[in-house]
Amino acid sequence: MKNIHTFKNIENSNNYYLIEFTESLIAVDPPRDAWTVINFAKKINKPITYVLETHIHNDYLTGAFEIKEIFSSKHVVQKKMFLLIMKLLMKIFK
Repeated sequence: MKNIHTFKNIENSNNYYLIEFTESLIAVDPPRDAWTVINFAKKINKPITYVLETHIHNDYLTGAFEIKEIFSSKHVVQKKMFLLIMKLLMKIFK
């Protein structure tokens, strides 16, 4: 690991992070408007290979989908969070 870059979301006072490795980055808890981390990754010419969600974000939506669209990154969530999302989707799309 080379660096941990901290970004601040001024709208809701949350921090989110890019963990820098030699050839790639991991985004942690990116907000819906993920362009700050996307532009940073492009600037240093490294792909974001994973997006980690540490918990369910009740105060903002994730930026994982925007990041995946650009970098084809993998989205990592807790099993408990995944099961909750699946249960909700099953109710909606019954």
